[in-house]
Amino acid sequence: MKYLHACLQETFRIHQNTSDGLPRMSPGAIVDGKYIRRGVICQISHFAAARNPRYFADPLEYRPQRWLPSDHPEYDLKYQNDDPKAFLPFNQGPRMCPGSAIAWAQTKLYLAKVLWTFDIEAVPGQDISFDRDFYIYTMWNKPQFWVKFVPVARGEDRP
Repeated sequence: MKYLHACLQETFRIHQNTSDGLPRMSPGAIVDGKYIRRGVICQISHFAAARNPRYFADPLEYRPQRWLPSDHPEYDLKYQNDDPKAFLPFNQGPRMCPGSAIAWAQTKLYLAKVLWTFDIEAVPGQDISFDRDFYIYTMWNKPQFWVKFVPVARGEDRP
């Protein structure tokens, strides 16, 4: 389950459910050498942070290994300096989603059951590129992408 969790974390890092964090009103502070006056409404772009090489090695590549514990056989030292705090799919602090633990558990259970039961294949003839065809404003704009669920052959059902 550790590798499945790492795959989900990496999926959420690259394909967040929203583009921006919750807005905050600045108390008046210096951020990265620039003064943000009191009362200015600020928010982070999760989309930009998740793709920033300052926080993640190979930021545009899908690399679940970055989320594995260092003692896992698939762990890659290349990602030891990644900053997991730049990835907060359920926010943090007092505004953190109270259902995040349930969401992780349900997502892992559902995905494990689907992948145990089916092989998932793209329907041929589709030309879709994430960078070209997906857009994010406040929410994702996604083109249709058809897949075929093929029951997994087990035991006597194998060819």
